[in-house]
Amino acid sequence: MEDIGNIEIYNEIIQLKDLFQRRLLDDKLKSQMINELSFRLDDQKFLPLFREIILLLDRIEANLHVSAGIDSEHNDFILSIYEELLNIFRHYGFEQLETSMIYDSTVQKIVSTIDDSETPYMTVIQVVRKGYKLNGSIVRPEEVIVSINQKENRNDESECS
Repeated sequence: MEDIGNIEIYNEIIQLKDLFQRRLLDDKLKSQMINELSFRLDDQKFLPLFREIILLLDRIEANLHVSAGIDSEHNDFILSIYEELLNIFRHYGFEQLETSMIYDSTVQKIVSTIDDSETPYMTVIQVVRKGYKLNGSIVRPEEVIVSINQKENRNDESECS
């Protein structure tokens, strides 16, 4: 009889141990989900601010191009501010997109095309406006001009017919 009582107590202890482990794991998962949602909420909260910052970066970059040949000391100063701003924002997960020379619809937006038989189809010819991301999410896609080949495109269409 005493052995049966000990076995029941042992089984109850094992069950309690399993219950505690499951609840600890659940708490850990809940904590991870709360942290992730908190980060996403922060991103959404600061998204309008980063969109405004992008416009500021565009203005600084445009000023760099305008004053490139005029005053190199002034241009160097503006460039240092531009780079410092990017470094500060990078710390918070805000980064410039890397330019892909082959058009990538996930991070680029076509604003114009050029018919060019010398350049491979959908090659990025020029970046009009740089793209940015915040913690991996696209804030603004890179705006690009790409090459198309009208002759190649017509040949593709006639082969499909």
